[in-house]
Amino acid sequence: MSRRIKLPTREMGEIKLVLIDEIDGKWEPEWEPLRGTIFGDQFSRISKEVLDHALHRWSKPLAQALGIPPDGAIRKVLPVSSECYRKKSCQLYIEKNCHPLAKNMPWCFEPTGVSEEVVRLTATQALTEWRDHVHLVVIQNEEICQK
Repeated sequence: MSRRIKLPTREMGEIKLVLIDEIDGKWEPEWEPLRGTIFGDQFSRISKEVLDHALHRWSKPLAQALGIPPDGAIRKVLPVSSECYRKKSCQLYIEKNCHPLAKNMPWCFEPTGVSEEVVRLTATQALTEWRDHVHLVVIQNEEICQK
């Protein structure tokens, strides 16, 4: 189960993270559907050592490893997911609100460009986290980080 934490940093102020463990090349079950997709490619990847340093108040390695901010991740997936998958059948669909950058994006938004439902729902969860300014971070095995 992924963990959600807040960390104070000198470089970025307080940041919110969802920590996703990677074990034997697989992510935690709730996030695994996004591994290898355009959405999963926007997740930050760090080593356990970088996380341990951040938890002990040395945040510079974490700040350097995070990469693009959450709103940048949304912009990177926009060409694929700019419309709502359910726009033809949704009662709440309003064109100006039903896209990832809309201020009033409804809770029911599901991105286009994803055929499988489980991937689409997980991508919706990722977009929701990014919209809340949360970094999605995969904690990689030491073997993978050294390559």
